[in-house]
Amino acid sequence: MRGYGAARVEAACQRGLDIGARSYASIASILRNGLDRAYAPEPVPDAPPIRHPNIRGGGYYH
Repeated sequence: MRGYGAARVEAACQRGLDIGARSYASIASILRNGLDRAYAPEPVPDAPPIRHPNIRGGGYYH
């Protein structure tokens, strides 16, 4: 993977793991096609828990 740099190889490997492509050929293809550069998954924030009296553990118990 010489010539791509550590950051690109890491990004390509992360993309490969996320999509289930774990072979050398898959990672090389990701790098060759520049898919590592377009890959920047944004973390999904956790939604606050739903509070409602009809949901177990939903609170509102006095």
